[in-house]
Amino acid sequence: MFYHASLTEWGGKLDIVSMYLFIDYWILYNVTRLYDLSRRTFLGVYATATALLLIPRVVLGSIDAGIAIFAGLICVAVLSEIAIALPARVRWLGPRQRLDVRRGWLWASIALFLVARAAEDHLPCDPAAWFQRHGVLHLVQAVSNCATWLYFAAGELGSEAPLPVRARLRPL
Repeated sequence: MFYHASLTEWGGKLDIVSMYLFIDYWILYNVTRLYDLSRRTFLGVYATATALLLIPRVVLGSIDAGIAIFAGLICVAVLSEIAIALPARVRWLGPRQRLDVRRGWLWASIALFLVARAAEDHLPCDPAAWFQRHGVLHLVQAVSNCATWLYFAAGELGSEAPLPVRARLRPL
């Protein structure tokens, strides 16, 4: 999610591709955990959904549509986390697995992301400077993404993480 720094049209398109790949993975990983989807189903839906979502930005060139779609996908990702955390409150999603998930890495990721967003106005990009303070923002976001990966890789308590990630990490 760093291509926007190129300030080019192709960089903006690659930027939104990386953002969709990230958020689509998050949503479909949670759906896979909740409904025990196969690897084939996960990969098919992931590829199809990402390709379809990219049409407004990459094919039609609509920056506003790409950003609006991404904002909507963030809301869906949050709802998928709520569906895991509060299964009794979201019964309308139908029968699904109950998951016992530790969220320490998720909270760390969110906190780092919020720090980066809050600092964004105070760390502007200055093309003439020898040290790019704005780059610090991207480093914090990279650490946030690593914490998100650790959250996914930790899986559920007392079991191996489901498809598509299989890792044995000690949850935070």
